[in-house]
Amino acid sequence: MATQNRNTSFVPNFNPPQDHASLLPFNFSYGDYDLPLDEDEDVTKTRTFFAAKIVIGVALAGIMLVCGIGNFVFIAALARYKKLRNLTNLLIANLAISDFLVAIICCPFEMDYYVVRQLSWEHGHVLCAAINYLRTVSLYVSTNALLAIAVDSFRPGCHHQRPWRSASQLFD
Repeated sequence: MATQNRNTSFVPNFNPPQDHASLLPFNFSYGDYDLPLDEDEDVTKTRTFFAAKIVIGVALAGIMLVCGIGNFVFIAALARYKKLRNLTNLLIANLAISDFLVAIICCPFEMDYYVVRQLSWEHGHVLCAAINYLRTVSLYVSTNALLAIAVDSFRPGCHHQRPWRSASQLFD
């Protein structure tokens, strides 16, 4: 019986050539990425950064005004008028609270980072982590609130059988 080649390794015997750049169909080298950090161009002094700073500043100011005032008015209306308290509006209030917190807490710090201090964070590591955490939590809260609103509005058969219960009836 002839000896069989019993290679039990799952990894093939692969020895890449030493000059692997010669196998590529185009001339490419990684030397472009070997620039020392000292020689990088300061992007904060370019016209593009100045234009981006203006656009970001206007966008953040608009978000702070519209989300701050609009969500506050909605939350205040729900707190004031008990007729508005149904399940859908409470889910929308959850979304509004999340967006309101981002508008009054996260956006001013982002405005400071991008527009005022030009990509320089001066508020410490704890506040940086807290702002990023709040922004991430708000994203998940908003996504889940929108999902709950969609599920609540798509309940089959419930629209014809009984009227909506108010939030005060839910917790009695």
